[in-house]
Amino acid sequence: MEGGKNGIGCGADGGLKPVLLISRRNVVILELKAKLDGLATERTARLRALAKPVSESQQRLTYLEQFRIDEAGLFNIGGARIAVLRSWGVETAAEIDERKISSIPGFGRNLTERLVNWREGLEQRFHFEPAVVADPRDVQRLDRELGARRTSYMKELRAAIIALERRIGEFEDERCKLWQCVATAFNDRMLVRHNAKASRGR
Repeated sequence: MEGGKNGIGCGADGGLKPVLLISRRNVVILELKAKLDGLATERTARLRALAKPVSESQQRLTYLEQFRIDEAGLFNIGGARIAVLRSWGVETAAEIDERKISSIPGFGRNLTERLVNWREGLEQRFHFEPAVVADPRDVQRLDRELGARRTSYMKELRAAIIALERRIGEFEDERCKLWQCVATAFNDRMLVRHNAKASRGR
């Protein structure tokens, strides 16, 4: 009983298939891990591409928006006048414009000058620093996109790891069965040889 006849061939031809499947699944896991690791680098690169120079006027405006009129404690500009200013869209130093303020009912020359002087005093403290920044809305969109991809990659990675662990368990079972098959075939072969020798010795 040679070759397949002695039983050695039971499963031997497929012996490498589980190993190849495990190897392929491992490659998938490594690829997913590389994608996850690459998200941070991609974010940095894309933020750099989104960044735009901030002009001095833009930076000054952002600086003035920090100073609210209702927190300035300006003389003779109390709650009622602050409410009027707010109704005209004037809430911070950034919105103070001499022509606009002077056109608001109840705001004559003295009040207008007080507000304008307050703004000009703040502007004197402003220091322009050349900067390149990305629009916060663009950053939020980018983070949402990368976050969704990260979630997807993590889901795929967990599924791939579970599949790999299951396949390893199946491989162990198949290997045990294969060795049992080999042992049985070997014993059968030895029995055939023993019987052949016994027949010639008669």
